[in-house]
Amino acid sequence: MTMHRTSLLILASILAGSVSASADEVLSNEIVSDWGGFYVGAHGGYAWGENTSTAIGSRLQTIITDNNLSDSDYDSSPKGGFGGLQGGVNLEVNPMFLIGLEATVSYGDLSDTITDPYAPGITDPVISNVIDWFGTVRARAGYIAGPNLFYGTGGFAWAHASVSMTSPGLPDQSATLTGWVVGAGVERKLTDKISIKTEYLYTDYGSHTWFADTPADGIYASAADVDIHSVNVGLNLHF
Repeated sequence: MTMHRTSLLILASILAGSVSASADEVLSNEIVSDWGGFYVGAHGGYAWGENTSTAIGSRLQTIITDNNLSDSDYDSSPKGGFGGLQGGVNLEVNPMFLIGLEATVSYGDLSDTITDPYAPGITDPVISNVIDWFGTVRARAGYIAGPNLFYGTGGFAWAHASVSMTSPGLPDQSATLTGWVVGAGVERKLTDKISIKTEYLYTDYGSHTWFADTPADGIYASAADVDIHSVNVGLNLHF
C-alpha cells in the first residue's frame, strides 16, 4: 500500500508541473512544434523499490517459524542509478493530441544486501538482490501545447535479476522478470530536432520463485514480488 501511495504522489507532482509548464506556450512560437515521426535518444536516472518475500520451501518455512521470524525479515529494497537508450515513433492525431510507441533498454545497479536473519552471528551471512538490465515497450498518449508534450504511458516491462546467498550456501541464481509499467512525463522541444524529457515510471514485475530446483526440491524456495519506481531525464533526436 505504501509503494502505491508513493507512486500516486509522484505522478500527481509530475502532472502539476505539466500544467504550470504549459504557460510557456505563448512564448515559444519560434520553436517548431511538429512531434510526428521517429526519434532516438539517451536517458539516465534513479530507481528504488521493494522486494517482498514469501517463504515457499519447507526448510525455509521451518526456519522462520522456529526462530520467531517473519517473511518480511527477508524483504529488501533495491535501489540505484541507471542509464540507457530509447527509440520510438509518434503520430499526431491532430495538432493537440499524439499517440506513439517507445522502447527502452537500461543498464544499472539496482541492488540491496541484507543480513540473513537466521544466522546473524555467522561471518558474512548475506543475501544480495541485484537488477542490472531492464527495459520496456510502451504506448504513449499525450497532449501537445506548442513545444511541450504532456503524456501518459504504459506497457510491457522486463528485467534481468539475480540473487546470491552466502548462508545456507545456496548457489547464485539469475532470472528474467516480466511485468507491466505505467507512468507519466513531460517533454519539451529545444529545437525542431531536439527535445528533453522528464519521466516517472512505476513497474510491477510480479512474483518470481527463487531456488525452486535446489537443493532437495526447493526446500529453501522463496517467492519475491518486485515493484520499482524510477525517475529519469532524457534527450531525444527527432527525424
